[in-house]
Amino acid sequence: MGERSEKKVLSVRGVDEVTYREFVATAKELGKTVGQALTEAMRLYLLFAKSASTALSSLANNINALKKLTKNALSAASEGFREVIPETISNIDELEVGKADLEALGKRVTFNNIKRLIFREDVDRETFEKYVVSISNIDELVIPSTLPRLLVLARCCNVKKLAVR
Repeated sequence: MGERSEKKVLSVRGVDEVTYREFVATAKELGKTVGQALTEAMRLYLLFAKSASTALSSLANNINALKKLTKNALSAASEGFREVIPETISNIDELEVGKADLEALGKRVTFNNIKRLIFREDVDRETFEKYVVSISNIDELVIPSTLPRLLVLARCCNVKKLAVR
Protein backbone atom coordinates (compact mmCIF):
# COMPACT_ATOMS: atom_id res chain seq x y z
CA MET A 1 0.00 0.00 0.00
CA GLY A 2 1.69 3.22 -1.13
CA GLU A 3 1.60 6.56 0.68
CA ARG A 4 -1.16 8.88 -0.48
CA SER A 5 -0.29 12.54 -0.78
CA GLU A 6 -3.90 13.75 -0.76
CA LYS A 7 -5.02 14.70 2.74
CA LYS A 8 -8.60 15.39 3.82
CA VAL A 9 -10.10 17.19 6.73
CA LEU A 10 -12.49 14.78 8.44
CA SER A 11 -15.23 15.11 10.99
CA VAL A 12 -16.25 11.84 12.62
CA ARG A 13 -19.40 11.48 14.70
CA GLY A 14 -19.99 8.93 17.44
CA VAL A 15 -16.40 8.66 18.72
CA ASP A 16 -16.16 7.85 22.41
CA GLU A 17 -14.59 10.86 24.11
CA VAL A 18 -12.47 8.90 26.60
CA THR A 19 -11.13 6.63 23.86
CA TYR A 20 -10.36 9.65 21.69
CA ARG A 21 -8.44 11.37 24.51
CA GLU A 22 -6.40 8.21 25.15
CA PHE A 23 -5.75 7.90 21.41
CA VAL A 24 -4.53 11.51 21.17
CA ALA A 25 -2.29 11.09 24.23
CA THR A 26 -0.78 7.88 22.87
CA ALA A 27 -0.15 9.49 19.46
CA LYS A 28 1.68 12.36 21.17
CA GLU A 29 3.75 9.93 23.26
CA LEU A 30 4.78 8.17 20.05
CA GLY A 31 5.67 11.48 18.39
CA LYS A 32 2.89 11.27 15.81
CA THR A 33 0.12 13.60 14.85
CA VAL A 34 -3.45 12.44 15.42
CA GLY A 35 -3.85 12.22 11.64
CA GLN A 36 -0.79 10.00 11.24
CA ALA A 37 -1.83 7.75 14.10
CA LEU A 38 -5.41 7.53 12.82
CA THR A 39 -4.19 6.65 9.33
CA GLU A 40 -2.01 3.86 10.76
CA ALA A 41 -4.89 2.63 12.93
CA MET A 42 -7.26 2.55 9.95
CA ARG A 43 -4.69 0.67 7.83
CA LEU A 44 -4.25 -1.88 10.61
CA TYR A 45 -8.02 -2.20 10.97
CA LEU A 46 -8.42 -2.80 7.23
CA LEU A 47 -5.62 -5.35 7.22
CA PHE A 48 -7.11 -7.12 10.23
CA ALA A 49 -10.66 -7.07 8.83
CA LYS A 50 -9.56 -8.51 5.47
CA SER A 51 -7.35 -11.14 7.10
CA ALA A 52 -10.08 -12.13 9.55
CA SER A 53 -12.64 -12.38 6.78
CA THR A 54 -10.35 -14.59 4.71
CA ALA A 55 -9.48 -16.74 7.71
CA LEU A 56 -13.12 -17.16 8.73
CA SER A 57 -14.12 -18.06 5.19
CA SER A 58 -11.33 -20.64 5.00
CA LEU A 59 -12.28 -21.98 8.42
CA ALA A 60 -15.93 -22.34 7.39
CA ASN A 61 -14.90 -24.26 4.26
CA ASN A 62 -12.65 -26.53 6.31
CA ILE A 63 -15.39 -27.15 8.86
CA ASN A 64 -17.86 -28.11 6.14
CA ALA A 65 -15.32 -30.47 4.59
CA LEU A 66 -14.58 -31.96 7.99
CA LYS A 67 -18.29 -32.49 8.66
CA LYS A 68 -18.66 -34.42 5.41
CA LEU A 69 -15.58 -36.55 6.06
CA THR A 70 -16.44 -37.41 9.63
CA LYS A 71 -20.20 -37.95 9.51
CA ASN A 72 -19.96 -41.69 8.87
CA ALA A 73 -16.80 -42.12 10.89
CA LEU A 74 -18.40 -40.54 13.96
CA SER A 75 -21.44 -42.76 13.91
CA ALA A 76 -19.25 -45.84 13.49
CA ALA A 77 -16.90 -44.73 16.25
CA SER A 78 -19.59 -43.71 18.74
CA GLU A 79 -19.97 -47.27 19.98
CA GLY A 80 -16.23 -47.51 20.50
CA PHE A 81 -16.15 -44.17 22.31
CA ARG A 82 -18.77 -45.32 24.77
CA GLU A 83 -16.38 -48.03 25.84
CA VAL A 84 -13.41 -45.71 26.38
CA ILE A 85 -15.18 -42.70 27.90
CA PRO A 86 -14.78 -43.04 31.65
CA GLU A 87 -17.68 -43.24 34.05
CA THR A 88 -18.09 -40.25 36.36
CA ILE A 89 -18.88 -40.68 40.02
CA SER A 90 -19.79 -37.32 41.55
CA ASN A 91 -21.66 -35.23 44.10
CA ILE A 92 -21.39 -37.56 47.09
CA ASP A 93 -20.59 -36.70 50.70
CA GLU A 94 -18.49 -39.80 51.42
CA LEU A 95 -17.45 -42.74 49.27
CA GLU A 96 -15.26 -45.74 50.06
CA VAL A 97 -13.89 -47.61 47.04
CA GLY A 98 -12.19 -51.00 46.97
CA LYS A 99 -10.45 -53.05 44.33
CA ALA A 100 -13.58 -55.18 43.79
CA ASP A 101 -15.65 -52.02 43.19
CA LEU A 102 -13.31 -50.82 40.46
CA GLU A 103 -13.08 -54.25 38.83
CA ALA A 104 -16.87 -54.71 38.95
CA LEU A 105 -17.36 -51.43 37.12
CA GLY A 106 -14.99 -52.77 34.49
CA LYS A 107 -14.08 -49.41 33.00
CA ARG A 108 -12.11 -46.28 33.76
CA VAL A 109 -13.64 -43.83 36.22
CA THR A 110 -13.37 -40.20 37.31
CA PHE A 111 -14.27 -39.04 40.81
CA ASN A 112 -15.58 -35.49 41.12
CA ASN A 113 -17.16 -33.29 43.83
CA ILE A 114 -16.89 -35.74 46.70
CA LYS A 115 -16.35 -34.46 50.23
CA ARG A 116 -14.47 -37.55 51.47
CA LEU A 117 -13.14 -40.18 49.08
CA ILE A 118 -11.49 -43.25 50.60
CA PHE A 119 -9.55 -45.89 48.69
CA ARG A 120 -9.44 -49.15 50.65
CA GLU A 121 -6.18 -50.94 51.48
CA ASP A 122 -6.78 -53.53 48.72
CA VAL A 123 -6.51 -50.90 45.94
CA ASP A 124 -3.01 -51.52 44.63
CA ARG A 125 -0.95 -49.51 42.16
CA GLU A 126 -1.91 -51.66 39.16
CA THR A 127 -5.65 -51.38 39.89
CA PHE A 128 -5.42 -47.64 40.55
CA GLU A 129 -3.52 -47.00 37.29
CA LYS A 130 -5.89 -49.21 35.28
CA TYR A 131 -9.18 -47.74 36.48
CA VAL A 132 -8.74 -44.25 38.00
CA VAL A 133 -8.55 -41.49 35.38
CA SER A 134 -8.92 -38.39 37.55
CA ILE A 135 -9.87 -37.19 41.00
CA SER A 136 -11.12 -33.61 41.29
CA ASN A 137 -12.82 -31.27 43.73
CA ILE A 138 -12.36 -33.49 46.77
CA ASP A 139 -12.28 -32.12 50.32
CA GLU A 140 -10.42 -35.13 51.76
CA LEU A 141 -8.80 -37.97 49.85
CA VAL A 142 -7.69 -41.01 51.86
CA ILE A 143 -5.33 -43.52 50.23
CA PRO A 144 -3.61 -46.67 51.45
CA SER A 145 0.07 -46.41 52.32
CA THR A 146 0.85 -48.86 49.52
CA LEU A 147 -0.14 -46.32 46.83
CA PRO A 148 2.61 -43.85 45.92
CA ARG A 149 1.36 -40.36 46.80
CA LEU A 150 2.80 -38.71 43.69
CA LEU A 151 1.13 -41.31 41.46
CA VAL A 152 -2.20 -40.43 43.05
CA LEU A 153 -1.58 -36.66 43.06
CA ALA A 154 -0.71 -36.73 39.35
CA ARG A 155 -4.37 -37.58 38.72
CA CYS A 156 -5.73 -35.03 41.20
CA CYS A 157 -7.05 -31.52 40.81
CA ASN A 158 -8.44 -29.38 43.63
CA VAL A 159 -7.94 -31.87 46.44
CA LYS A 160 -7.91 -30.00 49.74
CA LYS A 161 -6.42 -32.73 51.94
CA LEU A 162 -4.57 -35.97 51.21
CA ALA A 163 -4.40 -38.50 54.04
CA VAL A 164 -2.42 -41.74 53.98
CA ARG A 165 -3.46 -44.67 56.15
